[in-house]
Amino acid sequence: MHEVKHRVHFAILYGILCLLAAFLSYQVYWNNSPQEVFYYWKRDIQNHFSEPKVIDLFPKGNLGIIQDLAVAESAPELERSVSDTNFRKQLIEVLGIHFDPENPPQIILSKTSENIEQDGLAITKRAFLSYDGVEIPFYQIVPSGFVETARHPAIIMYSGHGSVGQLVFEKNSYQHAGALELARNGFIVFAMENRGMGELSHLGDHLRIDAVARLTDGSWYGEITTDALYLFHFAYQQHFVEKGKIGVGGVSTGGALSLFVSALEKRVSAAYVQGYLGSFATTFGTRANHHFCNNLAGIFKVGDLHHIAARVAPRPQLFVNGTRDTFFWQDAENAFQHIRNKYAELDVADRVEFMKPSGVAHELSPQLAVEFFMKTLKQDQ
Repeated sequence: MHEVKHRVHFAILYGILCLLAAFLSYQVYWNNSPQEVFYYWKRDIQNHFSEPKVIDLFPKGNLGIIQDLAVAESAPELERSVSDTNFRKQLIEVLGIHFDPENPPQIILSKTSENIEQDGLAITKRAFLSYDGVEIPFYQIVPSGFVETARHPAIIMYSGHGSVGQLVFEKNSYQHAGALELARNGFIVFAMENRGMGELSHLGDHLRIDAVARLTDGSWYGEITTDALYLFHFAYQQHFVEKGKIGVGGVSTGGALSLFVSALEKRVSAAYVQGYLGSFATTFGTRANHHFCNNLAGIFKVGDLHHIAARVAPRPQLFVNGTRDTFFWQDAENAFQHIRNKYAELDVADRVEFMKPSGVAHELSPQLAVEFFMKTLKQDQ
């Protein structure tokens, strides 16, 4: 009996120490105040039981910043009526991208480090050299029945915050091994590690990468969008990939990369964007509800998220924000109306869709991605 009590006391002490360690890590590592730590914990617990409430967290008393944000958001639409070429140049400049889709490298060097067999799928771990010589790990997943002399539809799945392993192997993660699920449905899939995460954590935390990149008018998103464009071009160069049937997809940061890449790269055939659509003014502005790596300096020189997404028209896009996602579906739905108007102008409104699946939090929905890409990339097969 005495020993049992000691075990209980030890378990309680261990639990308290874990909570304290987590609390301190939020404050020190993420530089969050105690109030912010309690807010995030409270939010995450509430999301397990009910839909998140749409609220602004930025202090309304800071009127100067809010007024500047309102002015930037309501800038005349005429200023954004630029040619696609000039738009791409502006987006490349604001993000600090080191890749010109109009003049891509002739060859992207890549090496193989590991071959894995899983569920009849051939998974090859590889790495390519990015603009600065850094090796960017990625997985190439080949479905069963693959014929190397034939051409197959392909999908580049970009990882969200976390390791690419979540996207490829970890079904219980928020990315639900979506890349593997797409490969099981007959697609060749490529999935990339993001700088500052997973195997590339040694390059520095992504917020630190972002802070340093801003010193030279860059950003963390500029770095990983550069890598994302490199991977797209690498996939495009493969002889077994069908050139007119290459999709991009992802959740969270993966959704952002899918959006930016499809806006910049005209050869993207279809884009699946989950857990990212909203507005820079609200989602990352007054809501202040997400990682500050999304607060891209000068982004309103290019436009809001719906301006960027509209540039993908008339190519197919599916936007998904679940009802429990803290990328609030209300913000996403408002943005989608602008996007759909652009598609309607081109008489292709049936090529763009918004979904808000009930009970889905900030996570990838592999089955929705499979259905979308089956419809857009395999409909005539």
